[in-house]
Amino acid sequence: MRIVRVLTSAPFFAIAACVSMIASAYAFRPASPYEWLEEAAGLMLIGIIFIGAALWRNKIALPLPTADSPDENFQRQHVIMLLAGFFALILLAAINGTAPGISAGVSTHVQFLLLFFGVILITFGAGAVQFSMPRIKWRAVLPLAAIMLLALFLRLWQLNTTIRFLVDELSFTTAILNLRANPNAEILLPMEGTAAFPFVFAYWQSLGVELLGRNFAGLRVASALLGTLTIPALYWLAKALFDRKTALLAAFLLAVFPPHLHFSRIGLTEIASCLFGTLAFTFLARGLTHNRRIDIVIGGVMLGLTHYFHEGGRVLYTPVALVWLVGMLILWRPRAQIGNIVIAGLVALIIAVPVYYALVAHSLPVTARMSTPNVMLDGEYWRNLFASGDFTLHIRFHILGPFLIYVNQPDRTFFYGGQTPLVLDYVVPMLLLGAAFALWRWRTPGGSLLIIWVMATSVGNGFLSQSTTAARYVVVFPALVLLCAAGIRYTLALILPEKMRLQIILMSTLAILLGIAQVNYYFAWHLPLYNFSSRAALPHRDGQDAVLRSLNFPPGTQVHILSDAPPNSHYTGGLLAFLAGDTVNMDIITMGDFTPEYIENMRTDVDHAFFLDWETGGLELLLRDKFDILAPLYSPFDIPTSQQYILYYARHREQPTP
Repeated sequence: MRIVRVLTSAPFFAIAACVSMIASAYAFRPASPYEWLEEAAGLMLIGIIFIGAALWRNKIALPLPTADSPDENFQRQHVIMLLAGFFALILLAAINGTAPGISAGVSTHVQFLLLFFGVILITFGAGAVQFSMPRIKWRAVLPLAAIMLLALFLRLWQLNTTIRFLVDELSFTTAILNLRANPNAEILLPMEGTAAFPFVFAYWQSLGVELLGRNFAGLRVASALLGTLTIPALYWLAKALFDRKTALLAAFLLAVFPPHLHFSRIGLTEIASCLFGTLAFTFLARGLTHNRRIDIVIGGVMLGLTHYFHEGGRVLYTPVALVWLVGMLILWRPRAQIGNIVIAGLVALIIAVPVYYALVAHSLPVTARMSTPNVMLDGEYWRNLFASGDFTLHIRFHILGPFLIYVNQPDRTFFYGGQTPLVLDYVVPMLLLGAAFALWRWRTPGGSLLIIWVMATSVGNGFLSQSTTAARYVVVFPALVLLCAAGIRYTLALILPEKMRLQIILMSTLAILLGIAQVNYYFAWHLPLYNFSSRAALPHRDGQDAVLRSLNFPPGTQVHILSDAPPNSHYTGGLLAFLAGDTVNMDIITMGDFTPEYIENMRTDVDHAFFLDWETGGLELLLRDKFDILAPLYSPFDIPTSQQYILYYARHREQPTP
């Protein structure tokens, strides 16, 4: 009888679930054959069933929306602040929409201040904020502050040197230069072409460049700071939906999560969308679980701000929030919340409208990237798919692929790359356990939000031509980490229900080990492989390395890249313009164009630097009458010889004084 009780106990089912999920993660690993995915899915399903059995034996309650009376007191000053904020956003929209009678000569700083104070005033006014000094709970603040310091250190450490090339950041370097050249540029208009994002993120990057200089650190420090701020945002979200232990664990795991680390260390706007989307869910969750208008209003404000950055955040977070909020109204019918939810929607609309007003005023597409050819699966694709009747490849790449990138399929692009999925194999069991827990608790705010968040991201990306590009999953990183944290937290609670101290010890130990392993993986393994493979994928040698090596040449030095496979002049010239402006003159030519006429037209009163594909003594023979050629020089950076250009430096000879 005792054996029966043990075999039907929550700890036994939870341990069985752990074993099943570990086996599933092993079958999911990237090195496994594709045919093993059926076994992996079967083991995962068994683990989900075991988690359900464990929860049946040991009920774990999660926070539910309440119907407490709101504590706000709406007064005259709140109306004044609301109207003032509304006016500031109207003025910003008019400036960017070039409305009649509005001067276009308004600096970007003034425009950003209009946005900033408009958002603050609407928040304080609509939220009926009562000004008072908050009480600081140091017991809660200090651990989170320590995690944030760790996160900031990991995101700033060697920021200028670990990735020494542009990672699809050319649009942002161009935008920074445009803001410098035109200090009155409209910050709500798209930057350029397919990078059809407002200048807001580039404006922050320009401040980083002003602070740290025209280098990679200046370009990327805004991303590092925004990535760090996502840590407390996720902490507050997890605390509202689960509990403080889960919140601290989630914050720590996000601080060391390799993909989030990576995208916090490159200058792409996706990291900003991730922050404001997480903040939106955070304050909406806080408002709904405590029925506080100020939290609901802040949630609406943050949801509106997601429309100021990457288009992926625009089309994801608002629908997810809407489905989630409507679902909660249906499930729990919290009548006292309906008014607050309507307020949140109106606030989000007010905050987002200036962006769309500016686009419409200039007859620009609202969803420019989705309108770009070859981004979405177009009508021709669907017609051919249904005409063929063979859905095998579509299922593999557009239905399963957007889910397998989490646990099985590496990123095939230069955005993240590597040989692992987004979640490392030894973390996958925690992710699967957390997903199982969320599925069995789908009627709770936490479970439902995480399911909708992940499903919407994966299903939405399935409609894109490139469904498994890592950059398009930055928006879901906090949800993945929170699932991992919930998997650890509540599985231990099921295995050791009466031993809270032991739970904390095991949870802390496991978190520290995972943190060390993931940080070591990213800096010791992923970054070197990422640098090597990114250059190896190019049809030419690293022209951006040649740019970096040219920055300290004497003034007036003429730089030449001579190559049978010339580097991308768009990126090479763009990086040169960003780092050096017009102080370095560089041209890119093929060896066939390096003719006697070209040599004859070279200036002899300045130095010349030649970057070649290979060592050659012929260059010295061609130029020895005019220049002194130094021995071949190689990159001071850690780049294989086969991926770099070899430098021949030609010193000009002083002309004798007549």
